[in-house]
Amino acid sequence: ADKAYEYLMIDDPLPSGFEVERERAGEYDWGWWYSRKEFRDERVSVAITRMPAGTEKVTYVMRAETPGSLHVLPARVWNMYFPQIGGNSAETRIRVVEK
Repeated sequence: ADKAYEYLMIDDPLPSGFEVERERAGEYDWGWWYSRKEFRDERVSVAITRMPAGTEKVTYVMRAETPGSLHVLPARVWNMYFPQIGGNSAETRIRVVEK
């Protein structure tokens, strides 16, 4: 972030055929810089009360359940009270192969 922001939301769509491994995803960890992380069927949502200037990371572990070539939608971030403030990541394409 170019400066500190307050009240942001991040939505990170999950690729089709992927599941979040909740027990390894830090669902109940405390002390993170963000306020809450929610795992849904189709996305991971992160609520941020205050984001400091600079670079921060949100991590979680996903498991591929279906092989194939996939198109991953961009992640999106926006201010909950000023939705014109925000941005998005680039789209991604991945290939999952059986081992």
